Amino acid sequence: MPKEVTGAYPSGHAVLSKLYALILTDLQPQLKEELEARAQQIADHRVLSGMHHRSDINAGRKVAELTYAKLKKSKKFLADLKKL
Repeated sequence: MPKEVTGAYPSGHAVLSKLYALILTDLQPQLKEELEARAQQIADHRVLSGMHHRSDINAGRKVAELTYAKLKKSKKFLADLKKL
């Protein structure tokens, strides 16, 4: 597949897959390794398909970690998480 030249930095797929893995780990801590592995696999597939460079993926995962840290400080997020 030919590589696309787009404004793909950071990778949205990497952001969401990592962020979802972090949130789901709060709900199912015993699945942490599987969730992280799947998030990494999703991000890696974006590189393999030619849609992103590794730097896009690394940046996306960092954005997810920063976003998650912010969410963990949100009373509303924590209350919603507790309901789940």
